[in-house]
Amino acid sequence: MAPLVIDVSVPGSRERSRAMSATRRSSRPAPVLGERPSERNRNLRGARQGGQATDIMQAHCQRPKARLGTDKEQDAMSSGYDGRAVANYVLDFCASKDRHVTNLSLQKIVYFCHVWSLIELRKPLVRQSFEAWEYGPVLPYLYREFKRYDRSPIVGRSERIDPFTGGSRIVEFDFDSETTLLLERIVDFYSRLSAGYLIDLSHVDNGPWHSVWNHGGATNPGMKISNTEIEKFYERVARPFSLQ
Repeated sequence: MAPLVIDVSVPGSRERSRAMSATRRSSRPAPVLGERPSERNRNLRGARQGGQATDIMQAHCQRPKARLGTDKEQDAMSSGYDGRAVANYVLDFCASKDRHVTNLSLQKIVYFCHVWSLIELRKPLVRQSFEAWEYGPVLPYLYREFKRYDRSPIVGRSERIDPFTGGSRIVEFDFDSETTLLLERIVDFYSRLSAGYLIDLSHVDNGPWHSVWNHGGATNPGMKISNTEIEKFYERVARPFSLQ
């Protein structure tokens, strides 16, 4: 007995399939006179790839064009500001008060600005992570920027490369109003302190720096100081500056 064959096709599907096949055949380019089958297949593949490349190019051109914008607009794209912008704010503020700032002091002041932004504003001030170095929390790229001043007061400003000109330009800062108000209080307080005292404050027992630096052999690539550790510790610490 011949095996039973069950037709599971949807009624009318064969007719639609034949029609679609005919449409696909009619949409193919007509063969070129004298063109061999192998050459025709290569040409068809090239046409498809060329069409895909054209579609991608058109879609790319239709996207909004990127622009440099202001530093504030660029900073708003991610969580926190560029540490170089914060550093330039600190340097400008201290210059207006005739206070000298060394690289060592700058690192600590920027760190405490970041600390109290996490506590008071519930958001990070600096988008990059601080690292635990021998003399306290440090932003490595910021340290390298002002390393040339050694222990002398910083007189320059942090710079970035302008992608349009290839030249350097000073990193601008343009913080929102609540951030600016908080920074004024924090920088005014900490910039009055000596570098040695700032180090002691950042080295406080069981604080974020202390926990990372004395991690007891646990793996901590780059000696990063996490925002979670900062918040956990400083939530319990009295504010040393006035918010009024």
